Amino acid sequence: MRDALVILHYLAFALGIGGGVASLMIGAAQATAEPPVKLAMGPVRRRLAFSAGGAVAVLWLTGLWLVYGWRGGLAAQAPLFWIKMVFVATLTGFVAVLLTRILRALKGGTPPPLPLLNTLVTGATASAALAVLFGVLSFHG
Repeated sequence: MRDALVILHYLAFALGIGGGVASLMIGAAQATAEPPVKLAMGPVRRRLAFSAGGAVAVLWLTGLWLVYGWRGGLAAQAPLFWIKMVFVATLTGFVAVLLTRILRALKGGTPPPLPLLNTLVTGATASAALAVLFGVLSFHG
């Protein structure tokens, strides 16, 4: 069971970070694209954002399950774990704001500003990478 949870946790990392990098690449292309192409790329970024939201949810669920099931609970964690959790919280915040802005845009019919989306995706992707770094240092350092 533990191995299955770890695999699911790693796959969620891959989906989230890979989606973030893909979204940043699409955002860079959108910046110089003609308006019709720019608009056509929006739904792809939206799907990536919703996938990232799902990945973050899976990371929280599997992470808590792993910590409580095999790592002695939150009180037993090393200081580097708590640094990791700062980045997990930051990642969660960036994704929550990103999804909120996208949902508002869908209701209003006007896409969110590209610079804002790019900032949110950059922050989320960087936070995810730092969470992985400190997670590895915490559990295998």
